[in-house]
Amino acid sequence: MYATLGRCYGASGAPTDAVRLFEECLADLPDDDRALHVRFSSYLSCALADRGDFERARDVLAELGDEAEAELDATGRVQLYWSLARVASMEGDAVTAMTHMRRALGLLEASEDTLELARAHLHCAEILVLEGQVAQASPHIDRAARLFELGADQRDLGALRIQEARRALSEGDTEHATRLAREALEFLAEHVVDQGSAWHALGLAQMRGGEVDAAADSFDKAATQLEESGEWREALAVYRSWTRMLREAGRQQEALDVAGRATLVSIRTLSWR
Repeated sequence: MYATLGRCYGASGAPTDAVRLFEECLADLPDDDRALHVRFSSYLSCALADRGDFERARDVLAELGDEAEAELDATGRVQLYWSLARVASMEGDAVTAMTHMRRALGLLEASEDTLELARAHLHCAEILVLEGQVAQASPHIDRAARLFELGADQRDLGALRIQEARRALSEGDTEHATRLAREALEFLAEHVVDQGSAWHALGLAQMRGGEVDAAADSFDKAATQLEESGEWREALAVYRSWTRMLREAGRQQEALDVAGRATLVSIRTLSWR
């Protein structure tokens, strides 16, 4: 119940509430229930990363020690690896993030949880796409798409369309990318906090198509949502694209205003570290 509540806080853009909840849970757990301590430490680490507190998120996992893996079942180890990957990715260390995700994938391949396996492949794709490694992400996108055919919710399909849109952009297919990004927004209509990356993809497609005003509006929505969900790295990527587009369009004052917003995000991110 507490794990689900904490994830709901995170999904609704309230990572500080999730942090507080998981800290209280850890304080109340019996000292001899090591496995549960490891599991809730993983939850806490993810919530801290969502809040932008990367150093503490990493420290929480480091405090568990190397023996933590041996004390968990397969599901618990997947959660631990996923937490480690999330912290590494949000800090910009894609190599370490993918190392942890490959371990999680190995465990999930041996299980019958096809939905979690699909989500893991999609998370691998997200890590790689954020690093500009779209070609390497493509097999993960395809695998996730095949596995999602066995059952996926609107949120899963929205996340998939986002990565498919980014791939279409890398291939120069602006029209297809626009259509996929709009589909993502439709799937995520009831999950506003997850829409940031979809607005980002749509903004990039509109920018490629020369729709400066429409792209600026999409970038504005993307940046707002990504900041609220703690996705600082992607938010900064949005600001970079937005600023460059405005400068190329000769709208220098607007570009300066957007660059100023980006600076505030950078300062805020550094203040958590």
